[in-house]
Amino acid sequence: MFEHDPDVLVAEGKLFDKVLQVGPAYKLNDNLNSNVLQQWESMASISSTNINTSATFANTLIAYPPYPAPNPFLIFYPSWQRRNSSDSDISVHEKSEATIFQEQVSRACNGRRFFLTEKGRIGLGPEDMQEGDVVAVLLGGLVTFVLREQESNFTLLGESYIHGVMKGEAIEGENVALEMLGIV
Repeated sequence: MFEHDPDVLVAEGKLFDKVLQVGPAYKLNDNLNSNVLQQWESMASISSTNINTSATFANTLIAYPPYPAPNPFLIFYPSWQRRNSSDSDISVHEKSEATIFQEQVSRACNGRRFFLTEKGRIGLGPEDMQEGDVVAVLLGGLVTFVLREQESNFTLLGESYIHGVMKGEAIEGENVALEMLGIV
């Protein structure tokens, strides 16, 4: 909905968290991606709200959609970890499993950054996001969004995946106060 200013889109939504820390960008065909992923994993290990950090990190790496079924790719994560973290030989079967998981990582992470929020959540977001940006649910959207505050409005930086809030958890409850957000 456009209010008084035709350059401002007003959307109903909820600001529910703030970006605390942002990791380096993941780019396809970059030789430094293993270092990027190690930094991301280190960031995930300090996240405060994740009970099963390994599965949470794996789900985030592939932006696993919020379907009721368990993530079928999680069984390949241990092989992917062994291939990426050790110099030891792994079997052909494990290499195949690691490749399957890596394809999902490349699909989900290309041009994205891993981030932590003030409330201890982990996620993937747009490449140009920064510490201090906010995370929002916009009604009608299928994903969460990263916004940058700009005076009394926000700039939309892009969509994000935040583990644990992709099924509407950020706005569940009867007393959730939605707000009108101006997006330029």
